[in-house]
This record gives sequence, C-alpha cells and structure tokens, in this order.
Amino acid sequence: MHIRHSSGFDTYSINAGGIRNEGIELNLNATVFRDEDWMVTLNGNLAHNKNTITELGEEAQLYNESILSEWENAQNSEYREVLSAPVIQYYEGASKSAIYAVRSAGIDPANGRERFIKKNGMSTYTWDANDQVVVGDNNPDAQGSFGFNVAWKGFYLNTTFLYQWGGQAYNETLVQKVENVDISNSNVDRRVLTERWRKPGDRTPFYALDANTATQVTSRFVQDNNYVNFSGLSLGYDFSTSLISKWRLRTLGIRFNMNDICRWSTIKEERGLSYPFSRNFSFTVSIGI
Repeated sequence: MHIRHSSGFDTYSINAGGIRNEGIELNLNATVFRDEDWMVTLNGNLAHNKNTITELGEEAQLYNESILSEWENAQNSEYREVLSAPVIQYYEGASKSAIYAVRSAGIDPANGRERFIKKNGMSTYTWDANDQVVVGDNNPDAQGSFGFNVAWKGFYLNTTFLYQWGGQAYNETLVQKVENVDISNSNVDRRVLTERWRKPGDRTPFYALDANTATQVTSRFVQDNNYVNFSGLSLGYDFSTSLISKWRLRTLGIRFNMNDICRWSTIKEERGLSYPFSRNFSFTVSIGI
C-alpha cells in the first residue's frame, strides 16, 4: 500500500489474510542387519502439510478481481490474448497453492471442439474466465526422502531417493508443444499428428489440428504429479589401517559419487527447460597423513 513520502517510506506491508497450516513429519532410521562384516541401515522421512485460507483482506480480494477483469478485457479485445498457464488466485476455504482453471468435459468426438463445464454445471463450448474453479493443488499430500546404506568389509554403498505424491501440476509444456504450437515455424511434439482430432467419431485428448482457436487454462492439462527421483548414489572403499600403516598413512579412501540418476514420474516432461538439468559424476581419493 502507498503512503505519504514524508514518512520516509514508499510502501508498507499489511496482512492480506489468514492461513491455517496443519501437518505432520515422520522420520525413520533403523539398522536392519549387522554382524562382523555387514551393516545394512534404512532411513526415510515423510512430511505432510495442508494450508487453508481462512480469511482475506481487501487487497487480496481486489487482486482476484483485477485478475478476472484483465481476462475479460483480453477476451473482448480485438487481439485475444491467450493464457497458457494458471494464475495464482486466493479464495477463502481453498489452498494458497490451488490450481484454478475451467473444468473440461474433453474433446467432443462430433466436431473436435473442447466442451467446458460452467460453474453452474452447464456445458458450453465457450471458455469463460469466471468459470474457473479449483481443479488441483501444487502442494502434495506427502513428500520426503528415503534411502539405504550398505557396508561390507570397508566397502560401502549409500543411496538417496526423493519422492512426492498427491499433488498436481499444470502441464504447460504439453499445451505449448501440441495445441498452441506454430506448426509452420516450430519443432512440434509427434502427438500433433497422432493424437489430435481429425474426423467425426474420433476420441482424442487434443482438439482438431485446423481449429482456429488457442488453448486457455483448462482442467484437461492438470495432471497428477507423483514421482520418485533417484537423486544420489555414493560408492566407496576405505582401506584397512593395518594395510595403509605400512605406507605411513592414517586414512585412505576412494569415492565415486553420482547425482540425478533417474526419475519415475506420472508426468512425462522435458527436463531442464526452466532450470538447468545435469547428471554429475565424480571420483575422489582422500588421503590422511
């Protein structure tokens, strides 16, 4: 909010509303086997957090109204603007990470056009920003990590996995590569040719190739975002003291490390588009004199 410059400040912050957070955290560390040569341990953690907007101030309500007003103006303008991804909105009773979009009934097999569901439950071919409702949540039901460590006579293997389930994501890449793509000037996804509507009776996930329209935010591209990421592996060997003492060393070890090994996900996506993705390898030798 703006205030008088004579105060020495241009703006100041106020509470825009209230949020209730509820959650739990669980941690596990256990040695499942151990003898003279072997040791196997398991570790893991799980975190669950749910947030709910309990009240909104005037500024937050004005923000929501401005978002809808901009959409309406864009739709009524000579050059219709396309919103390819959801915009954050805040409403009481919903999560601050909720995904807002117009509900979709899919592509009509009769004509290749998308049918939308209005807030009152009626079916329509017309996308309306005022029909946006909560269709998912970026915040997962649970997330965390797990792994296991194995040691045997100086050798050891450590692994780390990251996971999440119960959340959703809006697959904007799929929108841009299949439906909003400029096929004359861009590389395209093969589904442009294999999974778009062609003739009456076709049941496809994407509308007709010759449709003179652009995809606005729709629940059709909201997907469950569950994954397990094999994020780290470490393999090494520590030489025995009796051996390295002959070489006048206190410690000697070799290590091989690797990160971002592989990923299993319910969303097929190109990685590294918005953040650099790299798989790193390293080999080290540590010597103590």
